[in-house]
Amino acid sequence: MSEIELLGWFEGRVMPFLENHASERLPMLKADAARLRRLLRRSRECHVCFLGNAAIGKSTLINALAAGNDTLLPAGGFGPLTALATEVRYAKEPYFRAWYHPANRLWRLGFGLERRLTAQPNSGSGQADDAWKELDAAAKEDVVTQVQDLGDPNADAETARRVVLEAQVKQAQQLIAGNQSEERPLDYLVDGIRLACGYQPRWGSTPSSEDLVRIRRISQILAKAKTQGSFSVGCWDADCW
Repeated sequence: MSEIELLGWFEGRVMPFLENHASERLPMLKADAARLRRLLRRSRECHVCFLGNAAIGKSTLINALAAGNDTLLPAGGFGPLTALATEVRYAKEPYFRAWYHPANRLWRLGFGLERRLTAQPNSGSGQADDAWKELDAAAKEDVVTQVQDLGDPNADAETARRVVLEAQVKQAQQLIAGNQSEERPLDYLVDGIRLACGYQPRWGSTPSSEDLVRIRRISQILAKAKTQGSFSVGCWDADCW
């Protein structure tokens, strides 16, 4: 018996009986029936949000819950890639859809790193101040909160600035070198992002052949962002996972 059928049975058969034989029980049961109707009007989807720092197992947990032995989300050190909002939902046929970001979103990362590069000849405090000024008040508060969540209840702006820089460098290394732990000089990363965004290199760096393949691929994706809002792939063959 479905919930709707249960409510119909209660209102058509049970309520008349209780009104005649056990009226004192009717208010509580009617309240339960009204609550059930409200629940049935709600969406049946249950939204669960996974939040946390990079590389702590969010994607691994989602894969275990939703995909079993398959791989639904990239896991194992991808960090900044899955730090973007990723929604996993049930579908009759497996598919994925990615929304393209325009080039100016990537250049915000490159610009932030370049600001640090141009400040390097100055004192360390000056470099940190320039970096910190790039963040609005909400972003500053968010970064300080992240640092405090890492176990430092006395996190100050200097610590927060360092966390921001480390996160940006890791993201750039993931994009240009293919691995967030694959170290590259800061000027090399900035020139790589410049090339990907269609700008001329400024710092005289020459990307390796392997990195150049990734840079060109990013450029192709950014070009599609101008003509396509999203990219979808349907998957009806288990081998494609």
